[in-house]
Amino acid sequence: MNIKNITILCGVALCLSACHPKPHPDAASAATPMEQKDGGPDLLIPDTDRNKVSLRGEISKHKITVVDFWASWCGPCRQEMPNMVKLNEEFADKGLGIVGISLDNENSAWQQAIKEMNMNWTQLSELRGWDDDAAKMFGVRAIPHTIVFNQEGKILARDLRGNELHEFVKEQLK
Repeated sequence: MNIKNITILCGVALCLSACHPKPHPDAASAATPMEQKDGGPDLLIPDTDRNKVSLRGEISKHKITVVDFWASWCGPCRQEMPNMVKLNEEFADKGLGIVGISLDNENSAWQQAIKEMNMNWTQLSELRGWDDDAAKMFGVRAIPHTIVFNQEGKILARDLRGNELHEFVKEQLK
């Protein structure tokens, strides 16, 4: 093998390794608190009226809950939102809960996006962008990102969208 081929192979290997995100430093322990049978720590996150809401409390209200990490400035999040609205309309009365956790920094942009996209489920945000405690706790490194929980707080699935999320929810609520 000549130097040119070795250089090309090294470049490809470097590129491929850079395309896969490295695990978040807290990722190994991130999901643990909500999965513990004894309850573990809870997160209290402000809602649209800035009242603190228990994430565990919201999850415990439903057979399954989709926690949807998003932001008003995120184009792919906005593209996915009609699917979330349909999911809510179809399954809310069958035991589905949805909790939106926004990684916005600006309250007005967040509130406007909720209204524009008809997101009539629980919406929470610390308004701290990527410094959000829930995003850190669950190792969220890109949005949109979903986590599906059962009523006890166990994670059933992560990062499902569109038809894949719809089919998963449909199967879980049979």
